Amino acid sequence: MSNVSKFLIVLNLVLAGVFLGTASNFLGQKDHVQRELELMVDKWKQAHGSSEIELKAQKEQGNRLGAENSDLKARLSGSEATTQAKNSENQALAANIASQGTALNHATAALASQNATIQAYEATIKTLQDERTILHQSRDAEKDARVKAEAVQAQLQRQLDDETGAHKAAQGDLASANAKVQSLEAEAESFRVKYGQQGTVQPAIAPGKVLAVDNSMGLVVVSLGEEDGVKNGYEYIVSRGNQYVATIKITDVQAKKSTALVVHGMQKQPINASDTVLGR
Repeated sequence: MSNVSKFLIVLNLVLAGVFLGTASNFLGQKDHVQRELELMVDKWKQAHGSSEIELKAQKEQGNRLGAENSDLKARLSGSEATTQAKNSENQALAANIASQGTALNHATAALASQNATIQAYEATIKTLQDERTILHQSRDAEKDARVKAEAVQAQLQRQLDDETGAHKAAQGDLASANAKVQSLEAEAESFRVKYGQQGTVQPAIAPGKVLAVDNSMGLVVVSLGEEDGVKNGYEYIVSRGNQYVATIKITDVQAKKSTALVVHGMQKQPINASDTVLGR
């Protein structure tokens, strides 16, 4: 029960007590007056032989006082009923206040729960916003990296194109050099023939292939043999496409294949199996 309810109940009790005290005092005064009247009547009867008219008047006054007394008693009963009704109202009011207090506590708890839920939602929203910012930054970084990679790729492509052009030019230069070497060798051979210094002349042969190779030892096995007119000491050219690779000299001849030593070349690239073997 709240302090307001207690104060109202105490106030009603005080008012009821004051009313009851006033009524009791009035009734006491009435009894006192009635006794005084009765004494006066007796004195009048003894002293003067009170007349019936005066007695009747005194009785009427006594009846009037009795009626007033009854009225006061009735009013007192009504006051008690009113006090009981006020007490009932106070109790109902106190119960209503207590119920409203309970409802207020429930509403306060619900509000606190909603505030906690809102704070949790706000924290979740902030986390999502931070994650979105990180994703945007990562996307921007990836975009920058992609742009840089594309720039590097374009630069590498240009370098590759330049190197491819240079490689093709080098191949052309090598082909020209091979042709010049062959021309000089033919010219030297003609000089040897002309001045009687010609050695054994190698017969022309069909192109062959490198069957196996040991570049570390400088040994090569070719698909040309004695059946093809190959003899020890003959020299042949190893090429790859139109590129000169090396010059080899036959050291061991068999029917369908021969073994040779590398005597020149392989400065830029080693001999590979399946390279072409040509006569000088």
